[in-house]
Amino acid sequence: MKKSELTPKQLSSVTCPTCGVSAGRRCELAIGAPRSRPHVNRQFAAIAAIERGESRVLKIAINEDKKRKKLTAERNLLFERFSRNPLDIRLAIEIKLIDDQVAECTNQISRKRDTPREAGLPIRKVVRSL
Repeated sequence: MKKSELTPKQLSSVTCPTCGVSAGRRCELAIGAPRSRPHVNRQFAAIAAIERGESRVLKIAINEDKKRKKLTAERNLLFERFSRNPLDIRLAIEIKLIDDQVAECTNQISRKRDTPREAGLPIRKVVRSL
């Protein structure tokens, strides 16, 4: 596979070995601003991950992210109702349960994105002192 054949989704499916951003996010400049293009090392890491068949990890993370967004929207609606009637204990319990599910989804997403070092390359993070 060639670098020019990669889609933006495939490029962002791996952790960047240069700037250290997790899968699903854009590469960053040393000052923290987003880069217009991904690092070359990330492109090679994406090719290696696709050739090894590790794109499944990103699909699972995307499904978990959709689930988290849906739960968050549901929680926000319940919280609006709860703010109008703070004595409704049932709503407070439902909000708490949804918060726990959102936290679990967030943990699963971070584990699935960060566990397999897709490229097997060390991550370098540029730190600038002021």
